[in-house]
Amino acid sequence: MILRRIKMASILIGSSFLLLSCAGEKNAVNKYDSSQITMVANDTLLPVKRDGLYGFADLTGNVIIPCQWIEVGSFKEGLAWVMDKYRKVGFIDKAGKLVIPCQWSKYSQSFGEDGLALVQNEHEKWGYIEKTGKLAIPCQWRESGWFSEGMAHVSNELNKYGFINKKGKQVIPTRWKMVGLCSEGMIGVENEQGKWGFINKKGKLVIPCQWDIVQNFSEGLAFVRNEQGKYGYIDKSGKQIIPCQWLGAGSFQEGLALVENEQHQYGYIDKTGKVVIPCQWEWSYGFSEGLARTSNDELKMGYIDRTGRVVIPFQWEQALDFSGGIAKVRDKEGECYIDRTGKIILR
Repeated sequence: MILRRIKMASILIGSSFLLLSCAGEKNAVNKYDSSQITMVANDTLLPVKRDGLYGFADLTGNVIIPCQWIEVGSFKEGLAWVMDKYRKVGFIDKAGKLVIPCQWSKYSQSFGEDGLALVQNEHEKWGYIEKTGKLAIPCQWRESGWFSEGMAHVSNELNKYGFINKKGKQVIPTRWKMVGLCSEGMIGVENEQGKWGFINKKGKLVIPCQWDIVQNFSEGLAFVRNEQGKYGYIDKSGKQIIPCQWLGAGSFQEGLALVENEQHQYGYIDKTGKVVIPCQWEWSYGFSEGLARTSNDELKMGYIDRTGRVVIPFQWEQALDFSGGIAKVRDKEGECYIDRTGKIILR
């Protein structure tokens, strides 16, 4: 869905902007970047809920890791976070062994590709641990984010944002009112006047702070909002490639971007700004693995392909993006997992 109506999973939330993928925020950017995966690995384990507690099952429905946790996250980098009855977070391996004790706050996050996990201590300070559980970067920040392109945002006690590297060294001073992810070598920043621009990885301002809202660069373009409240797209030089004419906009994913027209309907444009899927949907999201979640006027969710054809009918109360050929959905009977044909493979 789209930024303006606070519905899109990979853009902004609230009155300012959630580029951050940050710990300490309840929502985060989740940008999946593989459009060709259609099968999942044989060792795939998916979270399941039994009798009010969570565990993990394989694709046949066999519970492999007993349902004993209050909450769990998906496996990433071989580990999954779990929450015990005291609402403390630790990490288990695929054998179900608790390899990092439950000692971190409930807002702690999964391991990333950099081998670090974001954790919050009892003093509500953020830091990073290794897969051994060893503290790699001390818990000293008021807020921290996931690493992207070797950098993670942090904020100090004055609520100013900057960036650290994987050694914990501050590489961009904490001087900005708000920042975004480092994406394609560019970082969105907000100045004290509430205007957004972009800096490079050295901290140099390369696109002036002149926009009301910006989003991370994706596939060479970033959407921006002007003072009239309309959205368009710029390139890395700051040149406007697609005019500010839309009521809402999303990042480019797999060559297409979500847009909202004056009638509050959603469709998709290509990088020239041409409408390739007409604005006709009640809600929509970005493409992931060749499919996008959409909603009809009865607020039922389904999936369309890149031609706009409905390939999984509108029947779900809730639906998430496909990842590894599987999507999590909810119907009146509860949560389940479907494949790309819409077939339920695990409930």
